[in-house]
Amino acid sequence: MGFKEGLGYPDLDELVKTPKDLKFTIEIMNVARAGSYEKEFWAMSEEERINSIPALKEEGNSLYKVGDHEGASKKYSEALGRLEQLMLREKPGDEEWLKFNDMKMPLLLNYSQCQILQGEFYSAIEHCSTVLEKQPDNVKALYRRGRAYVEVFSPTEARRDLEKAAKLDASIAHSCRSLLSRLAKMEAEKNSQDKTAYSKLFTSS
Repeated sequence: MGFKEGLGYPDLDELVKTPKDLKFTIEIMNVARAGSYEKEFWAMSEEERINSIPALKEEGNSLYKVGDHEGASKKYSEALGRLEQLMLREKPGDEEWLKFNDMKMPLLLNYSQCQILQGEFYSAIEHCSTVLEKQPDNVKALYRRGRAYVEVFSPTEARRDLEKAAKLDASIAHSCRSLLSRLAKMEAEKNSQDKTAYSKLFTSS
């Protein structure tokens, strides 16, 4: 049977009329080591999704130990994002939801520590506050939030958190006192600057 109508593309029409062997050029974009492939979260089974959380946490811990705080922060953030997705599928307060929420707490603390070390103090305050809403006596959350409050110069909040942390855990009392001492110096300097500013104001008038 003859080829009459064609495909609408001259090159393809010619190829169909007189078939030829085709040659393909394949470009290798990347070579992955065996076992290095990571599934996308959406493609994982339920068990794989749950198991990926502690795996990401460990990766974050390893990066933190070698001083890669930004890399560690990203791993903790990814783990938290995955947990949020898992929790959305559960009823708040149910056993599975509570299990996921418990997994969140240490990740929030680790993430907060990275945020402090990167100078993201308000982010650290926010995430420590999330922990303290569930665990009001969490010493790490109190200490880290108190430290962040010192950095953003919120004296009242900083004292509240650091004094409580010191009472709850004597082993960090010295660190808390050091931060409180630093805070007192910051306040004294601020008061001195304010007095100088007021003095100049009245002198000029």
